[in-house]
Amino acid sequence: MMNEQKHIGIELEFAGVSLEETAQLVQQNFGGEINKTSNAEITVENTKLGDFRVEIDAKIIKELSQDIKDKKQNYDQTTIGIIDKLMHKIVDKTLEHVTDLSRQIVPVEVVSPPLKEADLSKMDDLRNDLQKAMAKGTGQSFYYAFGTHINPEIPEQELDDPSLILNHMRAFVVLYPLLLKWHRVDTSRRLSNYITLYGEGYLETLMRPDYNPNKTQMIRDYYYHNPSRNRALDMLPMFKHLKPKLIKSLYGEDSLIKARPTFHYRLPNCNISNPDWRIMDEYKIWQKVEQLARQSKLLKSLMEQWYDDHNNRPLSFLSHSNEWLTTLGTKIDPPNSLHDQPYKD
Repeated sequence: MMNEQKHIGIELEFAGVSLEETAQLVQQNFGGEINKTSNAEITVENTKLGDFRVEIDAKIIKELSQDIKDKKQNYDQTTIGIIDKLMHKIVDKTLEHVTDLSRQIVPVEVVSPPLKEADLSKMDDLRNDLQKAMAKGTGQSFYYAFGTHINPEIPEQELDDPSLILNHMRAFVVLYPLLLKWHRVDTSRRLSNYITLYGEGYLETLMRPDYNPNKTQMIRDYYYHNPSRNRALDMLPMFKHLKPKLIKSLYGEDSLIKARPTFHYRLPNCNISNPDWRIMDEYKIWQKVEQLARQSKLLKSLMEQWYDDHNNRPLSFLSHSNEWLTTLGTKIDPPNSLHDQPYKD
């Protein structure tokens, strides 16, 4: 059943289609006005679903592009020497070539506005058009470790309950081997540092049955063990929404950490070049985490088994253990989408 009150953001990473072409496809599907903010970012505003952002997913390129744009606003032809003007043109032209290169190497990213669950299927209409435009997704090249990021909202009134937030993280950890299997996470992504599971030190803390921190301690513990955003379930957007000053004091002025009342789930591939792949199917897999987080008795039982196994064998072995997958398989049903005819990799 769809939750009419819940919103979910989607981020798609891919190559092979330019920023401009991608923005036009967003506009073609959802309307709105195109606004090129820099050579590395375009917004499509006032669409029927909200404001979209299309950008080159490379921090250094985006910052360089913005820096050039800012300098152009202050560019004074009468006071700047010919050498400065020439160097400025060289840098600007270089950025254009870097942007062209990104079409093949650095991913373009489409960032949706918060969408109602009922509107998620409309993102598959955009996916279909991108696929027809020859977008290249995960697996098209070994260095295409592209992902689909799912940003599911948690109701504002539930954000005051640290135990519920923790239970989502715990459910994710318990289900991690199944999630890898269900999502068919590509080798290139498993070998990258983009979707790292929490380190062993944090897992020891998080999965301890008596761990019951308040929000401030929960965030400090997370920071101590997770100084990077590169986690398969990145909690920093939610934590910045809860405690912006604390996150700023811990992580500094990181503009990539955007405050929002959502989880930042980074595990799924972006198989955009496969016509049988569906964004909604990836979301249904995430929903198994949400469901387990609210099944307190089952989660407690699985956590106890997880914790016992963890104390008796190395974590790396547990995470990919056939025995643990078998245990989970007797307790957790796969998403309905996996009962349908599977798409071909």
